[in-house]
Amino acid sequence: MQPLHVVYGGAHLFKAGTVPKLGELARKAAEEHRRLQQWLERIWNISIDGIFVIDAQGEIIMVNPSGQRILGLPDEQITSQRYDAPLWDVTDEDGIPLKPGEYPFEVVRQTGTPVRGAKLVVNGSDGTRRVLSLDCAPLWDESGTFAGAF
Repeated sequence: MQPLHVVYGGAHLFKAGTVPKLGELARKAAEEHRRLQQWLERIWNISIDGIFVIDAQGEIIMVNPSGQRILGLPDEQITSQRYDAPLWDVTDEDGIPLKPGEYPFEVVRQTGTPVRGAKLVVNGSDGTRRVLSLDCAPLWDESGTFAGAF
């Protein structure tokens, strides 16, 4: 029979036959949590793909540095907008504005399934035309309720 091991995020916190002190267990768990948080921050910051997090109401609540670079806007201007804000001037590849229900976020919210490889164009106020290929996937809260998308 294998001894019981308690593992959190890949770190062995204790094994059967030992009785850890509660403070020690909490300290190890907190260290592992910090380590995982640092990894996630590195991935967020170095990803070459733009990552946008949209809440259940359609507000853009987070954007990584690559997303800012792709849109040519700072975080504050992006996260103060909805996914369908007029600022984005989103069209399909032929220049036809998207109709309600055609935005990838709306499809994900309605179906609960990811959208892969959607082609959209964001027309900047400075005349730039950014052709995007994007994926959009649902985010669920602990109770299984739709919480947004990324």
